[in-house]
Order: sequence, then C-alpha cells, then structure tokens
Amino acid sequence: MYYGKDDRLQQSKFQKNIRKIIDDSKRFNKKIDEFIRNTNRQQSLPPLRINKGDIRKMEEQERIKNAKRLRLKQDYEYLKAKKKYELDMHNIMEKIIEAKKKILL
Repeated sequence: MYYGKDDRLQQSKFQKNIRKIIDDSKRFNKKIDEFIRNTNRQQSLPPLRINKGDIRKMEEQERIKNAKRLRLKQDYEYLKAKKKYELDMHNIMEKIIEAKKKILL
C-alpha cells in the first residue's frame, strides 16, 4: 500500500518527534541515575568534620544578636512606659489646674 510523498513526510516528522522524546527521556533517566548514585555515595561517607572555631563564632554571633534584640525590646518598653508616664502626669496637672480654677471662682 502506497501512502504518497506527503504521508511519508508526515510519518518521518512523527518518527523524529518520537525519537526526540525518547532521547530526552534517556537523558533525564541518566541524570536521575547519576543523582541517585551521588546521593547514595554521600550517605555512605562519614559526616564532614566541622571546625569548632566556626561553631564558637556562630554561637557568639547568635548570643550578640539575642542580646541586641533584648536591648531593643527593653528600649521600646522603656520609651512606651515613659510616654505613658508623661501622658498621666499631663492629665494630673490638668486636673489640678481645673480644681484650682473652680476653687478661685
């Protein structure tokens, strides 16, 4: 059975597309296999040695950061309390002035 020239071109384009998909899947499978192999290799190795000096530096930085955060929080609380105290004193002074005005009038 003869399909003609156009049918052969269509069929060859289709075969090329299928071949490309197969090649892509082979490449993908190779990458996956390589990733699995590397992961297994890394899991079988002993853990890396960590420099204790670096750990000390990191702990020191964390301690400094926590102290700074605490200091900022305390400063904020102090300013908030100071503002409330000033507002309360202002209200008390206003009440005293109003009471004096009532007594004098």
